[in-house]
Amino acid sequence: MARDQESSGDRDSLYVSWSKSKSQLPVVAIDLLHFDDMYQRQRLEDLILSYGVGTVFLQDGAYGEVSQWIASINQTSVVDPIFVVKARGVFGLPFGQLEGLPSDDWVVCWTDQTMIHQLAESNAALLHRMGVSVLQYDYFPSEYKTAEVEKALLYMKLMQEKGIHLSFGNSAAKFVTKHQSEIDWSKVVWLESGMLEKDALVKKKLRKKFDKVTGFEGLVMEDIATHSLSDNKKNQWDNGIQLLKMGNYSNHHSVLDELIESGIIKKSYFKQAVKAYYQQWHVLQSDRKAYPTPFDPLNPQMTYRYKVKAITLVKDLGDLFPIQDLKSNLFYSFSTSRHEEVFRQTMDRYTYNEHLPMSWLAYSPDSLMQILPRGSHLLVDLTGVVRREEVQTYVERLIHMSRYYQVGVVYQGVPSNLKYLEQLPVLLWSPDVSSEGMSFMVQMAFGGMDMSGALPAFLSATGQQAGVQKPSLHRLKYLDPKLLRVDETKLAQIDRLVEEAIRDEQFPGCQIMMVKDGAVVYNKSFGYLTYDSLEAVGWNHIYDIASVTKTVATVPMVMQEVSKGNLALEGRLGDYSDRFRETDKSNLRVGDLLMHQSGLRSYIPFWANAEYVKDSADFLYKKRVRRRKYEYSSVNWADSISTWIGTSTFNSLRNPDSTYRYLYSDLGFMIMKEVVEEKEHLSLDELADSLIYEPLAMNYTHYNPLRYFAEAQIAPTEQDDTFRGNLLRGQVHDRNAALLGGVSGHAGLFSNSNDLAKYMQMMMQSGTYGGHQFFDSTLVETFTEKINPDNLRAFGWDKPRHAVGNCSKYASEYAFGHSGFTGTVVWADPENGLIYIFLSNRIYPDPQNYKLIKNNTRTKIHDLMYEAILSQDKVVNHEM
Repeated sequence: MARDQESSGDRDSLYVSWSKSKSQLPVVAIDLLHFDDMYQRQRLEDLILSYGVGTVFLQDGAYGEVSQWIASINQTSVVDPIFVVKARGVFGLPFGQLEGLPSDDWVVCWTDQTMIHQLAESNAALLHRMGVSVLQYDYFPSEYKTAEVEKALLYMKLMQEKGIHLSFGNSAAKFVTKHQSEIDWSKVVWLESGMLEKDALVKKKLRKKFDKVTGFEGLVMEDIATHSLSDNKKNQWDNGIQLLKMGNYSNHHSVLDELIESGIIKKSYFKQAVKAYYQQWHVLQSDRKAYPTPFDPLNPQMTYRYKVKAITLVKDLGDLFPIQDLKSNLFYSFSTSRHEEVFRQTMDRYTYNEHLPMSWLAYSPDSLMQILPRGSHLLVDLTGVVRREEVQTYVERLIHMSRYYQVGVVYQGVPSNLKYLEQLPVLLWSPDVSSEGMSFMVQMAFGGMDMSGALPAFLSATGQQAGVQKPSLHRLKYLDPKLLRVDETKLAQIDRLVEEAIRDEQFPGCQIMMVKDGAVVYNKSFGYLTYDSLEAVGWNHIYDIASVTKTVATVPMVMQEVSKGNLALEGRLGDYSDRFRETDKSNLRVGDLLMHQSGLRSYIPFWANAEYVKDSADFLYKKRVRRRKYEYSSVNWADSISTWIGTSTFNSLRNPDSTYRYLYSDLGFMIMKEVVEEKEHLSLDELADSLIYEPLAMNYTHYNPLRYFAEAQIAPTEQDDTFRGNLLRGQVHDRNAALLGGVSGHAGLFSNSNDLAKYMQMMMQSGTYGGHQFFDSTLVETFTEKINPDNLRAFGWDKPRHAVGNCSKYASEYAFGHSGFTGTVVWADPENGLIYIFLSNRIYPDPQNYKLIKNNTRTKIHDLMYEAILSQDKVVNHEM
């Protein structure tokens, strides 16, 4: 009631001002057909200023420019016009610069109703910000079924709740009539006169009945006719029309002059129309003020959800997507679309695959099986195939090939094209045709994201939404940092810090990866493999990760043995190892070996007893017989080193209770390698490959990488002139590990940042990754947490020790990680959802280059990653 009284007062004051001059025409509307047409726009501005035209319909233009123009009109006009925006389809706005907003094709695929709420809130905010409170519907798709209609009605209801009033044109009549009872008529401003049958809106009795039934208090509009320029029986205002709309006339001024000179504006029917107009004007002004828009309606997180929620697994007859087994099958990809590079690069991050020409798909299955093993995965992007005849040929071929291969098809395009692909057994479709849409589809195919979209009901034979919804396998995602609200200014500081470190020759190049909440948000390669700047570092180059081997090879194998009951952390070494049972190392606890508090010496240079034979790449045992005289013989280095460890003396850090304090030692992990191999009767590298690296698709992680990769793909380390007499590239840097054939529990593994991120994510997800449970969550917690505050480390893992700066000062107590001598480090922090990988070859060509360590560059990078995700009140100011 208070609002009605206020509206009446304001309406009357506006009406009184108008009635004094009667030179203004607020009940005339102009349809601006082309905003970018400067001539049309200037004429309209003149009409608003000269004649007080009250309403402007908008249907195109750049959002920012249209908003500025509306603001400038409001500043100069006596009374702000009512600006009406014509909807693009059902769920869209017609402006440029709003590319992040979804098209109708996206919305009809959503199965999550909260997305409709988010879209309505966003679009309402955009309209309010530009000074618009009315959305005009001229059309509703006739093909819409119940599912789409329900979304449309919900969207309109939500828009009205956010202060956006509706207006319906004649072409929307069928939809509006059918769903009349489901529309909130109290927030419908205008109806075009032909909306109801039998001219119900312009016949007084029928109009009165309609208003009573619906609660409609708005105005009826119509395109202006020449007979309304004079007072006659056909005058539209006299016949109940309250707003007349003019289109793209070239003679607006003369028409409006004629209208004023006719004296119609003095007629009671015209005055009533003006009063009704000002009533609506005030309601709209009040609602605009009542709905502030404090949030960013185009924020990247919302745009991301719009896109991924629309991607639809149309069919999956073979239960192919998401692909679970990355270990047993080979993968091949085919594409000719404009996003082919994105398609391929995204696949590469999940598993090794070979990219092949589309023409190969024209081969007969018999011919193809001579090249590609039967049962392989073929991932085919048909987006680039546009000719209908070609599409049909490919579809027929792929259907036939699906008998012999696991064929999955991805496609970007409009829904109407799906009818040509409906026979495919496996089809993943995105109505979003951007490069992001392609990347998201591939990520879904490999289990990085949920697949929640559904085929629109109007495309389904049942009239219901169809498709297959599947959860992700919790593999890594690859996303823009904005989507995780990561501060990109901090990431830019990492760039500058690393570039400065390379100029300072702390290392020639590096790979850095940051994972936030399961999504890779920073993934960069810097510099070169060597200082001569010949080979730029790529994402798929591999590095000697040195002591990170302990946590990525030995620790998971020990965890496997513990989970099988073959080992106990409290157990004695002598209970598990025949070799050490008769030595004074027999009573060492397995847990103490892993936490570097068993009393073993830090390091023994076993390699000093060896002579490298370059021709055979073998090591001979070097026995001194007299000064500068040696005898050389072949030995089993694994047996010899184990014997020497067994007879070695303990360190001096013994406690009164006969336990030992912390002293970092390679020897314990050399022992644990032997223990695991003795239990499983397989070598550590074979075990790790089979149980961890292959299931995780860590295709770039190996011991002795020259067996798998060309030398050019491997970052070099030391110019080893004193022991092996050559540049180490693909040979393990650690000399003791070299004696063991490159495979040891303390060093020897090579990897890249992408692979290590998969492993660390698995550990941070309590042992689960890719739909596979590698370890029990309790076991992961046991290995990664401190046993008590006095321990400096967990079982195999380093823990935050801020006094020595081994990791970021922001790392939580739950963080775990490890560093490597070659210039590597990995850290995971479950509390903050953060993974950090840094790989470099800082020891190229000289291992005495300690600049990286002295400058604490790795930890500074880690700090910046935390600062990129923490709130400002938690960030410590510091000098870079």
